Amino acid sequence: MLYLARDLKRGWVPMDEATLGLSADYVLQGELPHRDYFEGYTGGLTYLNTVAFRIFGPNSTSLRYMMFLFLLAWVPAVYYVASRFVPAIAAGPLTFLAVAWGVPNYSAAMPSWYNLFFATFGLAALLRYIEVQKLRWLVIAGLCGGTSFLFKQIGLFFIAGVLLFLLFREQVANITPKTSAGDEPSRLYRVFLWFALLIFTLFLFDLIAKRLGVITLCYFFLPAALLAVPILLLEHRGAANRTHRFRFLFRELLTFVAGVSVPVMIFMVPFVRGGAVSDLIREVFIAPSKQIANVGTSPTLLKFFGGVAVNALLALGIFVVRPMLTGPRSRRVITAIALLAMPVGLVLARSIPAVYKAIFATIWVLLPTLVICGSILIIRRFRLRELRDLNENGMQKLFVMLSVVALCSLVQFPAIAGIYFCYTAPLVVLAAAAVVSFLQDQPRWFLVGSYCFVLLYVVFEVTPGLVLDIGTVYSADTQTVPVNLSRTSGIRTFPARARIYQELNSIIRAHARGEYIFATPDCPEMYFLYGFRNPTRYFFDFWDDSPDRTQRILSMIQTDNINLVVLNNDPLASAPVSKELKTAFEQQFPNRASAGSFEVRWKP
Repeated sequence: MLYLARDLKRGWVPMDEATLGLSADYVLQGELPHRDYFEGYTGGLTYLNTVAFRIFGPNSTSLRYMMFLFLLAWVPAVYYVASRFVPAIAAGPLTFLAVAWGVPNYSAAMPSWYNLFFATFGLAALLRYIEVQKLRWLVIAGLCGGTSFLFKQIGLFFIAGVLLFLLFREQVANITPKTSAGDEPSRLYRVFLWFALLIFTLFLFDLIAKRLGVITLCYFFLPAALLAVPILLLEHRGAANRTHRFRFLFRELLTFVAGVSVPVMIFMVPFVRGGAVSDLIREVFIAPSKQIANVGTSPTLLKFFGGVAVNALLALGIFVVRPMLTGPRSRRVITAIALLAMPVGLVLARSIPAVYKAIFATIWVLLPTLVICGSILIIRRFRLRELRDLNENGMQKLFVMLSVVALCSLVQFPAIAGIYFCYTAPLVVLAAAAVVSFLQDQPRWFLVGSYCFVLLYVVFEVTPGLVLDIGTVYSADTQTVPVNLSRTSGIRTFPARARIYQELNSIIRAHARGEYIFATPDCPEMYFLYGFRNPTRYFFDFWDDSPDRTQRILSMIQTDNINLVVLNNDPLASAPVSKELKTAFEQQFPNRASAGSFEVRWKP
């Protein structure tokens, strides 16, 4: 717990914190997400953040305290999941590794962390359900999936992963050898199964197609699509009780969906009463396509295929070369070489960016590698005529682990950056444990050495570095200065950034009059930090692309009697201020002052 709490106030991305804080402010003032302002996420986290503001006070640190409470509950859930695949003596170290790859790298209370928490809670419930066959655990998994969706739309990926697992479970739970040609119910179910998997694949491809490329295709689409192969192979190699297939599937499916529906229905009540259901649907399901078009990033092909090559070499050594080494001396020599290379890599990673990037790429590409290898392990069972063993809980546990990690990896899409990998890295650690637990001949010393290497790498090379450079290069983190503003409450950032926002505080408070100012583009922190209201319903300008935007803004400034505007000359996602609008601001707001990339203009 001390390791988790140590860096709870380290790192500050102003627009991230402001987006969360402003939304909570609006709800505290009686406004409804999506109807009264543009809520970038589903909205459930905003209501939790309002509770945090009431308990701990209206500042960004309060949101981190609330997340920390969930984090404390998440750690035992990680341990429980790990213990389903490895002995207790190994589950503890695996839990620490998973935790080290998570929140300590970026402690802002972002909704993606909550998606990770609830995916783990739901996964633990599913593993428990596999063991005890009590439907209440399916309901709990559904509650976790529904709540995750309410925090951010990517919670739908966890739900999709569970639905895929239930299709697999229907086949293996009551499997019997194939005896005769299928009857009508069997053919009908087979058509249903093909149709369901086709829809799943098409929806997945449609999402990836918005930023289609070699990396997105290989990293996100192919591993998840490959999970359909064991289901289809099993459909044609074995058969369950033909008269009860639909009954079995829909019994579990409806139980899970019922759990998903409960938090969603409760969340919908104020929107139904406020006549804002259409606003909710539009901003939750349709608007995100615009965000994908504006904020996507991707690593280089060299980084991706470099990681693929290293993973392939490791797999080749473990599964091909190692079994060919019959003498214990040969195996010890190979193991010793690998173990000696690991500390050398750690030393070089700090000083040589190429080494740092290669190590991170290897770990990053481990995610699709595990899904593909796990799928092959399941398929291999079919080829070895072990159909009678597939109803064992172990195969179900492996599949649900692979399904969840493959679908939840989409949290990185379309912003494929180092910090986004951290949102799913703990699940990768658990998936690695699941896959390795099914290897018959485990290279124990190599696994111990790999564990130590990955742990030391994240603890000494990733977490202490600058969050914006994670996965690219080690940069010493100089976020050591507290931001002395009432709404940051001691969060540490770069000295230059702290100075800029403190200067802005003096300038804005000295010259702004009334309750409104106008800040553009992409700087919602101007409203949250300094206590002024936003005259628009948007936090980021790319959401508002109407052709009459300039005239509407100028009219709004007159209507709301705004006497001060802030211009961000280095926006993250949106285009810079248009020439027409900037000229109008220069005419109406002749006085100016600058702080960093911000220009403050006000009327006499």
